[in-house]
Amino acid sequence: MLKLWPLALFVLSGALGCNRSNVTASDLTGTWVLKEESRHVLPTALKNASGRIVLREDGTFAASDMPGLLYGDQRRIDLDAGTGAWKLVAREGGQEIQLNFHTITAGSTQLQVPYGTQIMVSKPWSTVTLEYYIGDQDQGLGVEFEKK
Repeated sequence: MLKLWPLALFVLSGALGCNRSNVTASDLTGTWVLKEESRHVLPTALKNASGRIVLREDGTFAASDMPGLLYGDQRRIDLDAGTGAWKLVAREGGQEIQLNFHTITAGSTQLQVPYGTQIMVSKPWSTVTLEYYIGDQDQGLGVEFEKK
């Protein structure tokens, strides 16, 4: 019985280690909305944000009411919006969506383009989640999106 423990630990660690990979671009196309669980990290004025990003098969996207996506600074969190092109990229052992904006606004301010940012892709079990952080990732202000 004790001889099976190393094998069981190896299988378990392998299953847990694959959680951030194996997502394809076709898995990501569609409409993504702000998860209710993410609202607690937002300032009071933004808790009702409708946060939405639509990733299209043709490689274009439209984002609206994305809290703190552009300037991940806790002191200044706007509802960001814009359109542009997206692609799935591998980075630091995980996957991310690279957003390249063609039009962009932060709050009510039109910003210069081109501008790019990334959203992390994770697959903790069978469900894919999109996530970015407001401020430093160590502060734990993660904003998550789920596919609708």
